[in-house]
Amino acid sequence: MNDDVDEMIIKELQKNGRPHMGKLAKKLGITLPTLSRRVKRLLEQGEIKIIAVRPDPTLTGRRVVAVIGVSVEKSRIDDLCAKICILEEVTWAGLCYGRFDLLFIVYVDSQAALLNFIKNKVAAIEGVTSTETFYVPELKKRTPLAER
Repeated sequence: MNDDVDEMIIKELQKNGRPHMGKLAKKLGITLPTLSRRVKRLLEQGEIKIIAVRPDPTLTGRRVVAVIGVSVEKSRIDDLCAKICILEEVTWAGLCYGRFDLLFIVYVDSQAALLNFIKNKVAAIEGVTSTETFYVPELKKRTPLAER
């Protein structure tokens, strides 16, 4: 169970994943050994994770963003989700409740590429029963991790 100090550490690491630890300890009002111990524990418990650099897809030419809802044969949901997750255009995917079984976000370089992706990659997966695409003409917020 995280206490207030853990929550402050997590919040600060979300702002800057590579802080000067001495300055961060001072800012939080704790000692450097305490900060180091807590960060190590948070990592070991899986509360935080160090991830590789993830460039903004829109800066690499992939300017078309869409959220796609997919309905699938229920007995194959995990298998179909795994097949969708390996597609390079997919940046986020999850199982969900409601109208769809899966939701995912894709970044592609054009509307033609989006249509091609839906028709030739997603709809071509055996077991996909329907899709609905939500084109995102203007992205308002993009963060690697949601704030707590």
